[in-house]
Amino acid sequence: MRNIKRIFIHCTAGYGGVEAIQRYWKSIGWKNPGYHRVIEESGDIHALLPYTKVSNGVRGYNSTSIHISYIGGVERDNYKKAKDSRTDAQKESLICEIHNALNFLKEHQDISDIQILGHRDISPDKNLNGKVDSWERIKECPSFDAKIEYKNIRGKEHTNQGIYYTKEGDTLNVKFASKINTVCKSKGCWMNLDLGNEQESLVKFKDYGFFMPLNSDGREVIVNGKAFVNTTSIEELRHFAKDAGKSEEEIAKITEPKYTLSFEADGVLMVKN
Repeated sequence: MRNIKRIFIHCTAGYGGVEAIQRYWKSIGWKNPGYHRVIEESGDIHALLPYTKVSNGVRGYNSTSIHISYIGGVERDNYKKAKDSRTDAQKESLICEIHNALNFLKEHQDISDIQILGHRDISPDKNLNGKVDSWERIKECPSFDAKIEYKNIRGKEHTNQGIYYTKEGDTLNVKFASKINTVCKSKGCWMNLDLGNEQESLVKFKDYGFFMPLNSDGREVIVNGKAFVNTTSIEELRHFAKDAGKSEEEIAKITEPKYTLSFEADGVLMVKN
């Protein structure tokens, strides 16, 4: 795994879809995409390249960087005029994907000094005043001040996207990104999400209003809903083990209730491969 120093935020400077953007890259001879992730106006996240691979986001910085872009960033009727066109859904997904990237990286390296920057923030500080003034920018991308907006997202302060559990009965309304460790192999009616540090969160779905695809193991998701702490009974634990395909012998070894980090989701967004 390469060592990452920066997460760059971009805009696509247009409103073409992901397929159109990929065709353009191929037309100019790029073998790898310009971004690792692209976020549609709806907030849907497209995974174009694994974080382990090098993309073509910022010349001279790519080998040590991750690149995340949102579709837009210019006036619809004048692509030469920069505009922060992010929808609310895009703003939320950008934050979630930054956290998702940090979650991935902390499994491989120290993330305390990783910088979160806009593309324009690597412009030269010509007057040496310690910041990049508007007249010094080599480009406007991503059309907002990402360095300021995300200044409070720091690796050393990053812990499971703000999910802090205290005692049983406490709840927290939250939206966060993670990876599915396992999903119910019977109906897809629950899943376990990776929280890092060898911890998982058991996720069920509000009012059984929706289920996950049975082949969702390993997929990246963004979930919205209510986080809480509870105690899972022996009966429930054995039920979950059976759904997960455990053997009768393994199920019989479950003899104690479990202190569980749980989540009731009212919405799940699966990152597109």
